[in-house]
Amino acid sequence: MKCDPSRLGYKRRSGRIKTPPLNAERLARIRRFLVEMVMAKRAEDAGLAVIVYMDESFVHQAHGSPYSYFPSDKNGVVQDGIGRTTEKGLRMIMVHAITKWEPLAKFCDGLPIEEGWFKETGSGTKEMKDEETAEFLWQAKLAKGDYHAAMTDSMFMEWLEHRLSPAYNAIPEFKGRQMILVLDNASYHHGFDAEVKVPETNTKKHNVDLLRMFGAKSIRVRRKEGEQGVYNFEVPTEPGSSFPAGNREGGVSRAEVATATREYIHLNHPERLEERVVTFMRKKGWALIWTPPYMPSFQPIELFWQHGKQYVSLNFELKRKMREVWVQIRKGW
Repeated sequence: MKCDPSRLGYKRRSGRIKTPPLNAERLARIRRFLVEMVMAKRAEDAGLAVIVYMDESFVHQAHGSPYSYFPSDKNGVVQDGIGRTTEKGLRMIMVHAITKWEPLAKFCDGLPIEEGWFKETGSGTKEMKDEETAEFLWQAKLAKGDYHAAMTDSMFMEWLEHRLSPAYNAIPEFKGRQMILVLDNASYHHGFDAEVKVPETNTKKHNVDLLRMFGAKSIRVRRKEGEQGVYNFEVPTEPGSSFPAGNREGGVSRAEVATATREYIHLNHPERLEERVVTFMRKKGWALIWTPPYMPSFQPIELFWQHGKQYVSLNFELKRKMREVWVQIRKGW
């Protein structure tokens, strides 16, 4: 006998991420990525480099199989037999990196060392120190919403400095070999200088403050073709002051100030306009490869997440503590 489970009050858990069409721009981006990866693989095979794959993910405290039907009531969906509900509990955010050999970490007794930063919300210190593992796990404040909101560009930079770099340098076989870091296009991977930010999105006042800070005495604004269309404006010297509005006599618009700010900083302090990760990797002599947007299949670390989460799912127990999830995810890896 056939029956529609939804008519009995059951609901199916499902969900898909909608991806944009595979247009010419996306195809070109994919081709560029493949070329970069071929070159990186050749360097790795020649013993000149090591390809490192990094990513962020999460796992819930009550993580279990999402593909089944569960009897529902007014308070949510309840799994018959073991009492699990659609409320998945707290959420643990995970950042890690792997190579083609193993997780990027110093090993002890055949296993990656434990990091010392993990803690449940409200306990311990927030200061991150150097540890010779790329593992970075913590309990998020929010259990719902986009997990990317739990990560910031500052936290990402801390991970680069206090996790990725020490972990890579702790492996003797990698000495003298260039790291090639493969990562996706999450917004926090593209953070800019905390002071400069992005001139085009800064306020006019902030850009004028930057011009003063960097010692600019005047700016050039082009309003027409030819030298006669170029105007010079002295940068206000009074702290907190700015140029008059663009529609007033002697005024400069926000867009004009933004352009002048970018040009001045590019000429005198170009490194301050780089993305922070680009500056960090360049100073180390390391390289970056960005995966094409909406292409997680190009990231082998997804299989790493899969193994860890599957182990957590198979070992679900009622009232499981987040510390137990932490132990289980590491066993799964």
